[in-house]
Amino acid sequence: MQKINIDRHATAQINMLANKLMLKSSTAYTQKFGIGMTEWRIISVLSSASDCSVQKISDILGLDKAAVSRTVKKLEEKKYIEVNGHSEDKRTYAINLTEMGQELYEVASDFAIEREKQLLEEFEEAEKDQLFILLKKLRNKVDQM
Repeated sequence: MQKINIDRHATAQINMLANKLMLKSSTAYTQKFGIGMTEWRIISVLSSASDCSVQKISDILGLDKAAVSRTVKKLEEKKYIEVNGHSEDKRTYAINLTEMGQELYEVASDFAIEREKQLLEEFEEAEKDQLFILLKKLRNKVDQM
């Protein structure tokens, strides 16, 4: 039996980082805007993609379709999004930001950009470039697994 060195186990390190980021971000977004991270992520997707389906949002974010559906219902209740039948496929729905959702995105995106600047402030530009190259390689590899 091989023993895992958690300090050199990429999956563990990535998961721990993601968990910490999600927890800290969720607290910050809930306190500042009254929304959780999954809600924010869906609003972010809808800010640049119109007439999305639950499946498309799920694919983009890498989230379970049921979790996206539950969050879409919450966002619709809060009036940040609207869900309409799709004009071409009656089995799917077209999900879009409302004016209120767009306004929230504009304010919260500044907050998100500032948080990312804070997170990456220790890195030189070349290190940031390398980080994003490595993250893309990892995402592509996960898709192949």
